[in-house]
Amino acid sequence: QAQEQWLGFLLYSISKLPSQPTLPPGFQLAFTKAAAEHNTEVLWGHQFQLANAIILQQQSPLQFSLEFWQAEILEFLCGNHPLWPQLKQYLVQGVSYAAAVPNEKNRISNLSAAIDRGNHVFTLKHPKQIHKLMTKDVCRSYIPPLTMDGIRNLQGGEIAPLGVAKQFSINEKG
Repeated sequence: QAQEQWLGFLLYSISKLPSQPTLPPGFQLAFTKAAAEHNTEVLWGHQFQLANAIILQQQSPLQFSLEFWQAEILEFLCGNHPLWPQLKQYLVQGVSYAAAVPNEKNRISNLSAAIDRGNHVFTLKHPKQIHKLMTKDVCRSYIPPLTMDGIRNLQGGEIAPLGVAKQFSINEKG
């Protein structure tokens, strides 16, 4: 009973804490040519290393784990869990997913081929949908727009062509 009351009090107290204030990011989050040019300049200042540029975006929408409560606050709730130290590291430093890294010659060749090929042909049939989806992703801070030079110079950068897939989903009629 006492533990349940303590947990309820803790959750209530955390829910009443003010959200972290956010500052505008160094990147411009607009789906425009001017934003792409600005963002490429930002990356130029970080030798085109995206991770270095993002680390400096403290208290902006690009900060790692900004959508969560601060790790120091969550520690009151989760600190006794055996996986807390790893989760805390993820919240503070971000998560790095292990992936096979192509050698630089292959990466550049693949990047050039993808740029030359362009997006899937189907995207030309749905320009409004592509624009809407891309604008949403940019505004939500998922992808900062870059110029083609920015993409070519991005350290370790790779791209995948855009595509649109017809989605069939279940609705009230089946």
